[in-house]
Amino acid sequence: MNTDLDLFIKALCSADDAGALAAVRARAPAIRQAMADHDLALSAQQQACLEQHPEWSGIVYAALLNDLDDLDGEAEGTIEQAIRQARDDEHAEIGEAFRALIGQLEESHYDWLARFRGLPAPDKFDRELLEETGAVEMGGPSARNLLQYGITPAMIYEATRGVYLLFQRVERSLARAGSEGPRERWLHDRTPGMGIALIVQHGAAAQIPDRIMFAEIAGTSHISAEAAEPLYKWMRDVLPIQPFLVERYGYDGGARAFAPLQRLGIAIPGDLVAQWSHRARVDTRFLMN
Repeated sequence: MNTDLDLFIKALCSADDAGALAAVRARAPAIRQAMADHDLALSAQQQACLEQHPEWSGIVYAALLNDLDDLDGEAEGTIEQAIRQARDDEHAEIGEAFRALIGQLEESHYDWLARFRGLPAPDKFDRELLEETGAVEMGGPSARNLLQYGITPAMIYEATRGVYLLFQRVERSLARAGSEGPRERWLHDRTPGMGIALIVQHGAAAQIPDRIMFAEIAGTSHISAEAAEPLYKWMRDVLPIQPFLVERYGYDGGARAFAPLQRLGIAIPGDLVAQWSHRARVDTRFLMN
């Protein structure tokens, strides 16, 4: 990767970092030239940074164009092409990761399509549009089989991303609350067997009810109301087989608990393919002693 493009991507993923923004302004002509000469390849996680902080992304792009009085057609086309390429690269990565995930599910003899069989097929127009996306193309025959129920690998990733963002909000809420405890009343609930536990620090876990997890998936863009429940149940089925389905977290099926990979001492490269291919057992007992 070109150094100037690295600098630009780092700024996109560094919300409210004035130093990163100043670096983009200082190197703006070189970054634009690099965009013209090289593809701007973002991982799924980096693309998610843009979606999580759209206002900041706009500020960074404005800094990139700060020294131009009038953006000429060629420069504008270069920026638009770079954005399209980043989206295409993200979908290709999701498709490749999905293919690896399905391989593991088939090895375990899990009927991974069963949860979706009651869903209606998409109409011909929608199906043709979805078939052309990189996530379906790279996902191979399994992605096309899934598409008959109106679900794509990208939708599965968006659902897992929604759960990741929920976990991040819970951790921030607990960190802000300190000794007073969280404001969200449902985090105080310790009903046995209800929902899942999120280990937030050594010896302490927050209980997240199923209804909160489900609501997070149901509120995800591009996932229909009728698809949300089977998709949630599918994720619950898959997690014991692939415990790294949710970005930066590992799932212990025995304890029904998630914990950040850093606390588990598990290192996985930052790309989605490595994450959904990783094979390791997650044991959270040492974190709760």
